[in-house]
Amino acid sequence: MSESSYHGTGKGIKVAVIDDGIFPEHPYISNIAGGVGIDFDEQGNIVYDNDDYFHEIPWSHGTVCAALIHHRVPDAEIYSVKVLNENGTGHPATLVAAIGWCIDNNIKVVNISLGTTGENFATKLQAECARAAKHGIILVAATHIGGLISYPSVFPETIGVGKDNRYKGYEYGYYPTRIAEFVAAGQDELSLNIMNALVKPCTRIKSHGTSSAAPRISANVAALLEQMPRLD
Repeated sequence: MSESSYHGTGKGIKVAVIDDGIFPEHPYISNIAGGVGIDFDEQGNIVYDNDDYFHEIPWSHGTVCAALIHHRVPDAEIYSVKVLNENGTGHPATLVAAIGWCIDNNIKVVNISLGTTGENFATKLQAECARAAKHGIILVAATHIGGLISYPSVFPETIGVGKDNRYKGYEYGYYPTRIAEFVAAGQDELSLNIMNALVKPCTRIKSHGTSSAAPRISANVAALLEQMPRLD
């Protein structure tokens, strides 16, 4: 399906990108409204840093996700929720905390181009996803690129997104009987342009596959919510 059936620009919609931070000077991004960095202190407690939600590298994973969203809905307010370190790793507890932060800050759409295959935090993570859904938040989560069970994409409280490069731009496919109800392009000319905007074409890019498919769905959701904000 083409995204042309609704032409919203995301005005008035708050979109959070839970990832490794966003490079604020990327040419495809111009509306970072705020954010937070979430980590552990020396005692193992969750800490929130209101000044640490950016990424210094222009081709970071979160930057590509944010740029794909901004390109489709340039008037949406994008928030960077940083839970991954410079190596792209993090702890499921910070993801739980990130969703809680989105609830507390009235975020409407949450893009989660990451997940965990471990089951230790699955119950807590699903409970927080359910709480977010009750607050009217739309959670969009990428499935595992290798086909493994990955949380939170498999939860009924989230929109699971897989990749299918037969689709281009913000086109998508809908398969209601699958765990990944939606599929979208993982990598196409648009994503390559975004990823190479500030780097040489030969630079190795980390964001592709389902990681780039999910923000396309998040962007379409934001466009739709601008016109019909009461949808859940």
